[in-house]
Amino acid sequence: MEERNIYLLYAMNAKTANRWNLKIIDVLERKLLSNIKLIRIGSLNDGGYLVPELFTKDQTWFCIGLGYNIEFENDLGSRKNLVLSFDHTIDSRPKKLNENVKYFAAGWGSTKESRDKNELHTLNSLFEISGQHPEKNALWCLKFDIEGNEWKCLEQINMMKNKPAVIVCELHGALWGSSQYYKENIPVDLAKFLKDYLICSLNGNNFSPFFKNNNYSLYDVFELTLIRKDLVKRLSYTKNRTRALPSKNNKLIEQMPIGRLNG
Repeated sequence: MEERNIYLLYAMNAKTANRWNLKIIDVLERKLLSNIKLIRIGSLNDGGYLVPELFTKDQTWFCIGLGYNIEFENDLGSRKNLVLSFDHTIDSRPKKLNENVKYFAAGWGSTKESRDKNELHTLNSLFEISGQHPEKNALWCLKFDIEGNEWKCLEQINMMKNKPAVIVCELHGALWGSSQYYKENIPVDLAKFLKDYLICSLNGNNFSPFFKNNNYSLYDVFELTLIRKDLVKRLSYTKNRTRALPSKNNKLIEQMPIGRLNG
């Protein structure tokens, strides 16, 4: 029923929907690297991410949005990384969380939300809570999955002088008309966010809605691995195309590509 409804919605608003979706795709494809050597950290499906090999050990990682799928943080913790995890939506520190992972019952929000809600904080406030401020580190890494609230917060990254070396994240609301996450300036905000980054890995979350026509295909929710442009030369390369790496959040559903289909 949901699939039928989205195609009916798009049939009635084809020009508007296609214009929006292609803006998203064009931003992503302009930034895409296809041959970076990556290692999967965490689970093989939902909750795992592909990370450039160089940044999988001896790094400082800030992980926002922990939930109860803690394999990514646990894996990082087992690789001699300093891992600081944040989540205000769970009852307490997960019992099986790696002892090397520090946990804080705090969430990431906009400046306004940090004033109005005690459990939400700006990125700078989270740094203060953790006792680790990235401005003092030459390199640091960021993971976030905050269920659509990221669009209120990304400007905080944009304004940083020392931005994360690597970002792994899940972005929501890419499809035009997404009722849960829809925000009018997402294509513009995405372009600003990616200004200083290139994409090492792009993967649709196949739990989320998907749209395809003869020209392109796009998921509403997708996962990104980003590397700061000035650090690309430090990375190792592989003959395999990153875009073709298989990863299914839902193993029972076919994994589809993201992007233009004829070019």
